[in-house]
Amino acid sequence: MNDLAVFIGEEYLMAGFQSPNGAFKYLAKDGNEKFHLFFNVNEDTTKITYNIDYQGKIQDNVSGYYGGFISKVAEQAEKFTHKGQKKPYVELLSCILQDIQDLYGQDNANTSSIITNLSFSDNISNNAKLTLKSYFEKVGFVIDEFKQSPAQLIVKQHINLAQKPSFPQRFLVLDAFGYSINMSFIEAKSANSTNRLHFKSYSGFGVEPKVQSIAQLIVNQIDSTEHILYDDASKELEYKRHATKARKIINALKGRSKPLSKIRLETTFAVRQDQKLKTIIYIDEVEKQTQKRIKQTVALLQDDFMKKIRIDLDNINKVFFVGDVFIEPTVKNAFAALGNYSSEWHADSGSRLIINGLLTQTPVVETSTKPEPIAPPPLPPIQKGFKKVEFLKLDSLAVGQKVRLSNNNTDAQKGSLGSSVQLFEYKGNMNFLVLESSRSLAKGDIATSQAPIWVAGIQLELKIERSGRPLGIFKTRTIEKIEVE
Repeated sequence: MNDLAVFIGEEYLMAGFQSPNGAFKYLAKDGNEKFHLFFNVNEDTTKITYNIDYQGKIQDNVSGYYGGFISKVAEQAEKFTHKGQKKPYVELLSCILQDIQDLYGQDNANTSSIITNLSFSDNISNNAKLTLKSYFEKVGFVIDEFKQSPAQLIVKQHINLAQKPSFPQRFLVLDAFGYSINMSFIEAKSANSTNRLHFKSYSGFGVEPKVQSIAQLIVNQIDSTEHILYDDASKELEYKRHATKARKIINALKGRSKPLSKIRLETTFAVRQDQKLKTIIYIDEVEKQTQKRIKQTVALLQDDFMKKIRIDLDNINKVFFVGDVFIEPTVKNAFAALGNYSSEWHADSGSRLIINGLLTQTPVVETSTKPEPIAPPPLPPIQKGFKKVEFLKLDSLAVGQKVRLSNNNTDAQKGSLGSSVQLFEYKGNMNFLVLESSRSLAKGDIATSQAPIWVAGIQLELKIERSGRPLGIFKTRTIEKIEVE
């Protein structure tokens, strides 16, 4: 009997096995290799089904549709109703596992106790992993391995296919199988030994930059006048809800022979389903925000992750980019421009690499998920005043630290001419107190950044609150200089 391999991401499963002739076969239902974790329970037929098309109904809180599967499995508190009874959320998976067993059985005689290797997205909690592993075993799967990370399995498969590889080798793996970009620095000491020396996840950057830019423009513009969303969680939900609408807009623009300058649209927010909300998005603003997003995404690798591991790309044997977010040409070109380094690029179908790695017989030993001790550099001399930076990661700021933004406007059509300066004091959680401003903002305003990273050369969006009253989104001019105290 052939072992089964299953990769569990934040929103879907993939599965496959290796046939006796060595070929990998990936299970697919109706031509789709992804088994999406969006469910419907039909109380009339008592049937549980899954489909990516259910995602919109879940986001609109339609009764009988269930999402947020991984997080709710981890919490183990929420139930769903089936045949009049409350059942654990994990049991929604029964319909997918039945299909996997049936599809596996088309090529394999025994489906009663399938030996299964599992791998989980790095964004899935240990509690969810253990709950899912237990449910697999409960319904008849025999779990052989479930501890290897996707990044390690991608490296494992690469080494397995290499012709007489030399060691040691160093790899970077950037994967985006969901809402986040995950970065791993891996050292292979031999064909059967790898160490993941450093790992970091960047939430929200797994979405294609143009999709996220359009979704944010729609949501932020409406909320700046309607003041419907009062916390980050409700805003993040709307960004995710409007990603589907954003993709439809992008596809519609591709099919036009004559370019548009603006798009008028109507939408709803989850908290007010009965209220029709209208806005206009301008295509030039979409492009500006997309370029800003791309710069921020590249800066995650260049100015954060690489500085943490203290190694140049020139000293990496290969960099793997896995996920649709990296395949978009402008994103790929931006990463490629970082240097002349060896790289591989894969769309979301790169999940196949994980399946292949799970089925490769050479074992991989993970001995560390933390950086090896590195002697710290000598401390710099203490400097008073402000220091110019090209890149600022907000979670690196200490509460009370001051930040100064400067720019100069030379276009009379874009407001008053001359320089402008904003001085902020960081209050934590991406919130700043305005200390000084030569444009629009007032001393004492609370400014909440809409991005976790600031980069010179882009415009920033700040959600402003004055005397406890929300004023909407303030957009800076293009930032020429960022200084940190």
